[in-house]
Amino acid sequence: MQSNAKRRFVDAYLNEVGDMRNTVNRLQLYEIVITAGKDLLISDLGATDYYQFNKAYEVFEQLPVTNFLEIMGQNTECMNEIERNGQFIELEKLSESLNKDEELNVDEIKAALDFLELFASYGRIDCRKLFDEFEDSRSRLLDVVAQEFINKQVAMPKKLLGSEDLQRKLPERMKLQQLNSSTPMFTSQITRRAFRVMNNDDRILNYHFILNQSQAVCIMCELLTSNDQPTDRNYKNDIYVVLYDTVEEQVITVTMKIVEDKYMSEECLLKAGEYIISVQTLCCLESVMDSKRYEMKLVGSDGKLTKHFKMALMNMFDLFDFDENGKLSREEFDIYNTLASDEHVLDQEWEILCRNFEAKDGELLLNSFVALHQIEADNDPSLEDTWMTLMSVGYNEQLDLINNCPCSLTIFSESVVHMGQVELREPTGSENAALADYFWKNGHEIDSDVDVRIWKCDYFAVCIAGPMKLPYAINLHHENSKNVLVKELTELQRVPLKFIRPKILLQAIATESDWSLILTVETTI
Repeated sequence: MQSNAKRRFVDAYLNEVGDMRNTVNRLQLYEIVITAGKDLLISDLGATDYYQFNKAYEVFEQLPVTNFLEIMGQNTECMNEIERNGQFIELEKLSESLNKDEELNVDEIKAALDFLELFASYGRIDCRKLFDEFEDSRSRLLDVVAQEFINKQVAMPKKLLGSEDLQRKLPERMKLQQLNSSTPMFTSQITRRAFRVMNNDDRILNYHFILNQSQAVCIMCELLTSNDQPTDRNYKNDIYVVLYDTVEEQVITVTMKIVEDKYMSEECLLKAGEYIISVQTLCCLESVMDSKRYEMKLVGSDGKLTKHFKMALMNMFDLFDFDENGKLSREEFDIYNTLASDEHVLDQEWEILCRNFEAKDGELLLNSFVALHQIEADNDPSLEDTWMTLMSVGYNEQLDLINNCPCSLTIFSESVVHMGQVELREPTGSENAALADYFWKNGHEIDSDVDVRIWKCDYFAVCIAGPMKLPYAINLHHENSKNVLVKELTELQRVPLKFIRPKILLQAIATESDWSLILTVETTI
């Protein structure tokens, strides 16, 4: 219900202003809300004059449901009462009630009563027929709005405009065949640097982007090498990228193909809306927490940062320079600070940084980033906070980047993609559930006697359970698998399992091109 309501709101918003980045005024928001299927008075919007999309949708969310079937679905007692009594309303009593409403004038009351008389018999209104008419009218209005919105998607090929389900994978004949000779449909691409910390930190980077029209897209992820990353410490095949629809709250696709050592998703035809791409890990390579070797010096005898530490800081700067423009924006520096200290940068703090250190166009330069750490070292000779920052990013005591997987993300698209905010946070419950649902719906049964499936692609596999009607105790055996690393996410042998929604039990990555994950299941009720 919620995702359908948001889809209606997005379509109405774009139909009104054409771009989700544009603000709307009170009158426009009033019309959008009505069109999207909720009722309100313009006075309900308060004194705010202009709304960004997120704030506008927040207002829409807070309004009570006016769809009769949704209301009745939330209150079965009321539904039963209607079925039992027929739920008739006396037209005369309703007329008296309307005349007491000071917000309605005489003409409005007369128009309402004239309309209601159409549903009256012997002076009584049949609520069921009336509600059916309301919902039928609302449904027709929403269909008109949706069709009008689709008709505005002038950039889409005509053969795709009539598609009932614009959010789908493209047919095989339209697949991307080779990375260096992509099909003509992709005329635009945008790349961002990213990383996945591998030191048991569940927070991940989420890159938001907006599509103002339906179009085909494809996601690519490439592992990057850093000169402070040991050659024997790489995360090949241990990460994948998820494309998530924030409007309909579902995973659209994940990277699943290997093309020239890069991870590619399927090509998908997406509706207009807001999406997130995030870097996930399969956790098959264990993080390295302790070091038994020497500790690298960060500060020399002269009190200055050592050359080795400065090199690490330059590489760290590059990690957080997501748009690779040679500067750290407020957002990029905030993510660095949040990862290092769990604290966001306040407006006043950012102003002080830009005022006291060299900045360009309101963004921090590399030499300022290094100078900032020199001051931190001067103020804290123990370097305790500095080492904590380094460990949080993924460095060890020798300044080797061992618990971080640098990568880049590229979005191929038919037309312009508008990049939005980047967040560092843990996945929400809805996002985790959507990911498990995706693997479950696209997986294949292992054994017809138990609700366990396996999902495989070119370089990794996932085992999913549920939803289960009865509790099971499960043993998963994978000894006959070939060239894989396996990570069990649940101690299956000890836990009786009963899931309402699908749950990921096990993940595996390929260590060679010739690999297989062979699972056998033993269950006891």
